[in-house]
Amino acid sequence: MSANSRVTFDAKGRLVGKQGWIYLDTVLDDEPYRLTMGQNEMINGLEEGLLGMKAGGKRRLIIPSSIGYRDKSRAPIPRSFGQRQRLFGTVLNENRRQQEASGLGDGNDVAGVVALDVALISVRPPL
Repeated sequence: MSANSRVTFDAKGRLVGKQGWIYLDTVLDDEPYRLTMGQNEMINGLEEGLLGMKAGGKRRLIIPSSIGYRDKSRAPIPRSFGQRQRLFGTVLNENRRQQEASGLGDGNDVAGVVALDVALISVRPPL
């Protein structure tokens, strides 16, 4: 897989800090994600996790907040409004992060950690 490969994948996302609540499931949505590597379209942890995968491969990625969701612009973003609220209300909740940082130490929050089960469907060369 090269830096600008176009990837298609299914993903099931869980909020680690919320007892594994599911916030994303492309199999149920019947619509996989189609993104381009190296274009800042996806969270860094997902892009790192996809590197080296081949079509048909599966991985479980545990993504810490430092390389996870930092804003609302990078995929995978849930397609339904309710699931977006569930995700962003947890991982981008600054009050919760501060409370966890004071209890666990700075930079150690559980609220921002997500688990993604990824199944790579296809890898296409750059355009």
